Amino acid sequence: MAAKKKYKKRWILLIITLGLLATAWIFKKDIYYYGYKAYRYADRRVNPKRYANKIWYPEKYTLHGIDISRWQDDIDWKKLSTTNQFKDTIKFDFVFIKATEGIWLEDPLFDDFWTAATTLPIYKGAYHYFYPQKNIKQQINNFKSSVTLKPGDLPPVIDIEETGKLSKKEIVKNLKLFADGLKAHYGVRPIIYSNADFINDYLSEDFEEYIFWIAHYYVPKPVVSGKVKWLFWQHADKGVIHGCRELVDVNVFNGSRKDFKNILIK
Repeated sequence: MAAKKKYKKRWILLIITLGLLATAWIFKKDIYYYGYKAYRYADRRVNPKRYANKIWYPEKYTLHGIDISRWQDDIDWKKLSTTNQFKDTIKFDFVFIKATEGIWLEDPLFDDFWTAATTLPIYKGAYHYFYPQKNIKQQINNFKSSVTLKPGDLPPVIDIEETGKLSKKEIVKNLKLFADGLKAHYGVRPIIYSNADFINDYLSEDFEEYIFWIAHYYVPKPVVSGKVKWLFWQHADKGVIHGCRELVDVNVFNGSRKDFKNILIK
């Protein structure tokens, strides 16, 4: 009799455990969102931020922008600006916001950032952190389920920085499959983001028809293959700006305001 009760208790415990796991999976994005908000709230009190010296801003570029993720919270969107090395005020015209990562993660602050940016005269775009070794279809669905783009928004962005231990041929193949999936859904070819070394080593020869957003810090100009068409340059990762207490990645657009508007979703 005692053995039956013990067996019954194990079944009840198993059912409860499976129920909790199923609930956690269904509400995974909410758990991630509120858990991260709580973590950042505590972190700000334990580790106050120390700001680096102001950075150099490249001259002769008309449009400046930032890119943000969960690492930049509590943004005052109406104050977004900075001062360059000549004490001139720089206002930011565009923002790229991290939306998703891998097969199921959504940045816990994406919805907040996207909603806030929608209410202001700033061009916005969303990006996905891409893992070339992970399921392509699931990554496409992850981004599609999180991001709705409208006319006037920037094209979707693919952030690729890791090889996933794949060969160059496999990386190119999987990245093209992912890019084709986004193009089929949004009707526009996505922008590809990566650092200059990764682009030169893996991407420069096979994506001539794509626009690139290049990360190359503290240099006069990004150094990439002549086949690469770059329109965005992330020139520093420690920008100190008004309206945000965290350090921010800062960018410029390589072209005129008319050129910029031509790449927006129609």
